[in-house]
Amino acid sequence: AKAVKQWEAAYAIATEQFQPAMGELEEVLAIAYLHKAEMENDVYTKPGVRCLFPPAPGVRYAKTESVDKSIQYALKYLARRPDVLDIKSGAIRGCGSRGRHQHVLGCGRTGGG
Repeated sequence: AKAVKQWEAAYAIATEQFQPAMGELEEVLAIAYLHKAEMENDVYTKPGVRCLFPPAPGVRYAKTESVDKSIQYALKYLARRPDVLDIKSGAIRGCGSRGRHQHVLGCGRTGGG
């Protein structure tokens, strides 16, 4: 949680003072929030089927605030760099854990978690 706050502070500074860094920070924040969501939802300690990709229908995280932030930052980053597949797959994981349809990311998938 401390690291995410520090990355958020860096993003706020970049927004005002160094916009060329925003893309990289959006990528970092998308990944950081996804990992934070996994920790908040005990995916590392009690994974069950939640660690499988793609998520099975009906599999969702109970706590979704960090997932939502991960998706927001991933979409911002993808608006800058739509060709970057690793962040797209992270955002798709986020959507699946949130129970959203992945087609919003342009990956052509219409199923969901």
